[in-house]
Amino acid sequence: MSHKSLTLILIIAATFAIAASQSSYGSNLYNLKNNHSLPRQNLDFEYQEKFQVDTEANGIPFYGQYFTGYVKVNTTTNSSLFYTLYSAGGNNPAATDSNLNTSNPLILWIQGGPGCSGWIGNLQELGPMTVTYDSASKAASLKVNPFSWNTNNHLLFVDQPIGTGFSFGGNGETQNNTVSSSIYLENFLIRFFQIYPELVDNPFYIAGESYAGHYIPGLAARLVQNRDVNKIKVAGIAIGNGLVAPQYQLVWDSFPYAAGLIDPIQRRTILSSENQAKDLMAAKNWKQANVYMDLPQEQLGDYAQGIDRHNYRNYVDGSISGLEVYLGNSSTRTALNLDPSVEYEKCSGKVGDSYTADIPQDYSINITYVLNTDPSIKVLIFNGADDIICSNGGQLAWVKSLEWVNITSFQAAPKGAWKLDNGTIAGTYKTYAQFTYAHVYKAGHLVPGDQPESAWKMLNNWFANQWN
Repeated sequence: MSHKSLTLILIIAATFAIAASQSSYGSNLYNLKNNHSLPRQNLDFEYQEKFQVDTEANGIPFYGQYFTGYVKVNTTTNSSLFYTLYSAGGNNPAATDSNLNTSNPLILWIQGGPGCSGWIGNLQELGPMTVTYDSASKAASLKVNPFSWNTNNHLLFVDQPIGTGFSFGGNGETQNNTVSSSIYLENFLIRFFQIYPELVDNPFYIAGESYAGHYIPGLAARLVQNRDVNKIKVAGIAIGNGLVAPQYQLVWDSFPYAAGLIDPIQRRTILSSENQAKDLMAAKNWKQANVYMDLPQEQLGDYAQGIDRHNYRNYVDGSISGLEVYLGNSSTRTALNLDPSVEYEKCSGKVGDSYTADIPQDYSINITYVLNTDPSIKVLIFNGADDIICSNGGQLAWVKSLEWVNITSFQAAPKGAWKLDNGTIAGTYKTYAQFTYAHVYKAGHLVPGDQPESAWKMLNNWFANQWN
């Protein structure tokens, strides 16, 4: 069976039925597990599709239009996805005309996990504001993010799949795979553009990181295939440190060894676990493959003690995050029209566990489908240089495997350096036709969080097709 045929099966098969999900064991790329129940519909709360936040009255340092809302993605169960939307330029205190009635691009940001909330990217990475925590007062506050992707773009964040963040499943509904999440994201976007018709004709980009390496290819292929029906035109997709094709990305032995974090004996042990995972993937024994994907990460954690696998130059930091404090505050809940009954979690272990059989599967074939079907859609793959979980070597391996008509020309294209406005080299890039690969220096798994200025500059370069 060809890669293209398999892609079509992946994105067509779920058209006629919503996949049910069951609780099982699994992996979460952010390594945040919990035993909390999934968010459910609260019959005592008024879920609004479109709620405009009064930023001035609530002391929120955003100077444009700020909306939140819950959009039903299954009208039978009432399962809904929660979103936040910011108008372009609203992170500028001097802004006087930041609103949605402009032609600026719209960027949808999808967080990873699986099961991690869009609020991570929103308030800890690329959103118009950054949340900080004061240990003395035990209070969280917001400050303007000068390198927000909101500077020139409308920004849309969504908590997905259902059960993530403030999104909920009705009648006990859950999800357990990327195909089903793609269906619900498509449903979400169709309704979103009905609620905000002023954004329909704006250039639309889909970006994200980590497990968005599954989510984005699944969604993009679905939108492209169904565009005559959904009327959504995708201008481009950008995936940062994504888990896209695990069989190529199981290189947790080589990068740590090259970095001096493990010795030859430890490397062989990790490599053995990786090879077992690959054999199970080849046999399509997905759940057991996921067990052996977890094992080398655990082994690496034991061998390179204290090292953050998301950025090996850092030590594991157990400090309190201001995100949970801010979103747990009752005044915040009221100001943003957030369901007061939800115990907010950055990452849901239950959602992550339910995706066990989805995690080891290859979604690079969906990127191939998008590239070969519509050459007008730009694709950016970017990676932080210091990430072990989704390292540069693993990304380049699956990129090389793409059955894209221009892959040979891309491989032969020269690699160049790109710089910040002050002349500092921020990383390297390679580009051909509509495909670009960018390497980001001094960044780990969460590039916009580690190097916000570099991430902002990278986005602008990509939009402008100008890297030098």
